[in-house]
Order: sequence, then C-alpha cells, then structure tokens
Amino acid sequence: RKCSVSICFDCKSLKHDLSVSCAQNQQNIKTSLEETSLKALGYQRCSKCHHFVELSYGCNHMTCRCGHEFCYECGARWKSCTCILTDPARLLAEQERLVPDDIIGERRAEAVAARVRQAERDIEVEENCNHRRVTKTFEFEYR
Repeated sequence: RKCSVSICFDCKSLKHDLSVSCAQNQQNIKTSLEETSLKALGYQRCSKCHHFVELSYGCNHMTCRCGHEFCYECGARWKSCTCILTDPARLLAEQERLVPDDIIGERRAEAVAARVRQAERDIEVEENCNHRRVTKTFEFEYR
C-alpha cells in the first residue's frame, strides 16, 4: 500500500499552490495551528480587525476595540446569526461577580440565583443584552 500524500520538494511540507512561496506556506501553517489552538482555548477572532478577544463573563454580544459588534459563539456580525444570546455558565459567572463579596454562604447562593433568573427574564423580554462591552483584546493578529 502506497502513501498518497503530496509534499513540496523544496520545503518538504504539504504540497502548496505555486503562487505561495515556501516561506509563506510555512507561516500560513504556523498561523493556522496557532489560531486553532487559540480557538480551542475559547478565544474568538474579530472578523473586522482580526484581533483575538476573550469573553470571561456575560452574553455573547462582543464589541471589539475597533468598534465591530459580533457574536462570540460564531464570529458573525451581531444579530445576524441564530446563536443563543448567552452561555449559561458565563451568565452564572457574571452574576456571581456582581454579587458583593460581603454576602456569603446561603444568602450569596440565593442572591446569585435571583440575579440569574432576572438576567434570563431580561434577555427573554428584550431579546438583547445590557452590558458594558468589556472585552480583553489580544495584540497578536493574523491577516
């Protein structure tokens, strides 16, 4: 049984289009691997400026530092997709963050649960989110 994988004779990498130099092909492979790794870690790329952003808490509505609004789940322009508005785990994390630290124990759990229920109602009624548009933007970019 023979291997049918084609490789480039010059760079010994997978075959690439002749219009792409070997050096550029190596960069493309590196960029693709880094992007795949970052997406696996939960980062998303802004489709306008190509910076990566991280969403730690809140809804899927992202506003990048370039001003572009997009869905964190799929990267599409905001309100142009059918993704859910918020991830339940991130909604819970956001409400836990908003409950004052001096509320502890069972009172804290009740306060967080009440905030989650209210946030879910707000989202259902408004079909929108109300947040301060906080993101962490990373300086590495690929084009």
